[in-house]
Amino acid sequence: MWRGKKGFPLGFSRQAASRAAGFSMARQAKSVESRKQFFYRQQELMAMHQSNGKVTCEKRREYSVTPMPSGIERKLVPPPEPEGEAGHLPNSP
Repeated sequence: MWRGKKGFPLGFSRQAASRAAGFSMARQAKSVESRKQFFYRQQELMAMHQSNGKVTCEKRREYSVTPMPSGIERKLVPPPEPEGEAGHLPNSP
């Protein structure tokens, strides 16, 4: 690629570079701001592996993430009940 006197590619000016950086910063600020307005769910998958590569333990977790004035709040969502056990009552004596 051909470069001009100041190290920029030919046809590329400092004004264009600063304008591109400004657009990038504006998009970043907008995305941070939009995350403060929405409730969303975050899913995690954790796995422990043995030295031979076999999976020893695997856990899935889901969090509800809510914006707060001072940051965010993450709450662990209880896992769904397995089918057939929903509404199951223990045997009474």
